[in-house]
Amino acid sequence: METSLWLGWILIFIARVADMTLATLRTLFLVRERSWVAGAIGFGEALIYIVALNLVFRHLNSAWSFFFYAGGFACGNVLGSLIEQKLAIGYLVVQVIPRQDANVLAERLREAGFGVTVWEAEGLEGKHRVLNAVIRRRDRDRIFSVVKGIDEKAFVAVSEARSKEGGVFGLSQSK
Repeated sequence: METSLWLGWILIFIARVADMTLATLRTLFLVRERSWVAGAIGFGEALIYIVALNLVFRHLNSAWSFFFYAGGFACGNVLGSLIEQKLAIGYLVVQVIPRQDANVLAERLREAGFGVTVWEAEGLEGKHRVLNAVIRRRDRDRIFSVVKGIDEKAFVAVSEARSKEGGVFGLSQSK
């Protein structure tokens, strides 16, 4: 088999990985309302996509071109997701229903720098206190560590916050 064929397939794969990594990141930045960053990423993504398609069309005589194109697509999605997890951009809403003393847990979370709101709620097992915190995504493991260190059986629910305004972050007022 010709070296140029292999080189073409590898270039198709690499271009598609890069393209889809950027596409995944662009989508995540759009969801987090960072449209200017998403636009800049989209520009690079489009250029790389054109290069990848050009390479595929040059190698239409081989089914392997399509295989490498599809493989790059899949790997690019995974890589983009892994990079986004490391960047941890955005905010999460964390709700905690402790099994033990909610006041102790709320105080420890506040000492750790989290803004916590507590309210009364009623569920299947009776009345509970619910702790609510909006946190930076990069602080997810840290808040889980504090909660589990106080109450191993606490119920914790996490959801994505599209945006936030004001609040307490790291013991300082957020703007």
